[in-house]
Amino acid sequence: MKRKLILLFSGVGLLIFLDQLTKYLVVKHIAYASSIPIIGDYVRFTFIYNENGVFGLKLHNLMPFLSVTVFFSIFSFIAAAVVLYMYFKTKDRDWKSEIPLVLILGGAAGNFIDRIRLGRVVDFIDCDFPDFISERFPIYNVADSCITIGVFILIIVSLTTKKDEPTDKPAG
Repeated sequence: MKRKLILLFSGVGLLIFLDQLTKYLVVKHIAYASSIPIIGDYVRFTFIYNENGVFGLKLHNLMPFLSVTVFFSIFSFIAAAVVLYMYFKTKDRDWKSEIPLVLILGGAAGNFIDRIRLGRVVDFIDCDFPDFISERFPIYNVADSCITIGVFILIIVSLTTKKDEPTDKPAG
């Protein structure tokens, strides 16, 4: 249990630090709605505020009687509770499940801090995937990357891990 707590707090703390540091640097050094090319036009830093959910979805419209901040705060608390439950239910030293859950929780906490502090989220990573579904991929941040990578790893792990055989096999 002690190892799990150390991994949880140090991992989530590091991810929050990296997320908030990158957002601070972007706000301090890039003018709002302007871009700095990193790899030509394929990857650039474009500073925007996202008042909506992931990929700009207006998830808060599901409950229009709540403010955006209240909606996403409630959503974040519920998601964090589910992720923490899953984290503490994983087998000891199950790195394939623990690490992605730490990534998800750290990313969610980073964006939650923005929502509480600013009422919106700082996004800045702007990528272009030629011939993809949209003209440009939605702008995102380090926290969004952590959540996406964590969910992707969990899906891969769940699809590739064999489930334990039932222990109550009929005698035969």
